[in-house]
Amino acid sequence: MVNAGQSWELMGMLGKGIDWEKLGLDPQTVVEGREARNRAVEEFRLFLENGCRIEIGGLMVPVPAFDPVQILGKGHSLVVADHDVCNDGLTEIDFGRVDLVTCLEGEETSITGEVKLERLKKSGFIRYGANVGWGLWQDYQARKENSVLETLYRLRKITYLDFPGDVILTPDGLRFVLCLCRGRAGWRWRLLWLVLDWDAAPVSAVSRVASGT
Repeated sequence: MVNAGQSWELMGMLGKGIDWEKLGLDPQTVVEGREARNRAVEEFRLFLENGCRIEIGGLMVPVPAFDPVQILGKGHSLVVADHDVCNDGLTEIDFGRVDLVTCLEGEETSITGEVKLERLKKSGFIRYGANVGWGLWQDYQARKENSVLETLYRLRKITYLDFPGDVILTPDGLRFVLCLCRGRAGWRWRLLWLVLDWDAAPVSAVSRVASGT
């Protein structure tokens, strides 16, 4: 049972660091306006009931086919043993419900991509693959500032995602995953080598339950 002191401590923790001017919201208006106050209370209740997680709607992305030869060139292939079959048959993904994980444990500051992949395989997560990443890339190419990637950047400050549901084998036998990263010039796609050390920045797109159809 939460006591009064704990309740006030939670309120202070959640309110700490809020820049009201940047939000364009006057807290006094919310407190004094009955309709605004009731709406804020209801939204906050739903936020707490959802485990203090924010659900973002309108982030559906079509999932196209991913042909490694056509996209990357002759000699590239997908490693069958590392493919997550939960990607098969997907037609769209709701990125408002996708989890982004690092797989770091305890006091770890980095792990290799191969270690991360093995942890994800054992985790029970659905590992979204190269086809999902390519769908995000196509959405960005078509919609730019209105794309799902830019929405994730604006709302969650996400600048990197990788897609461990597929391992891409290069002609010289090296293992990579598709990733999307954002720089000053916007988003771009590239391949990230699994033997490298990955810190907390590279987050992988996964889900407990398929976030699409």
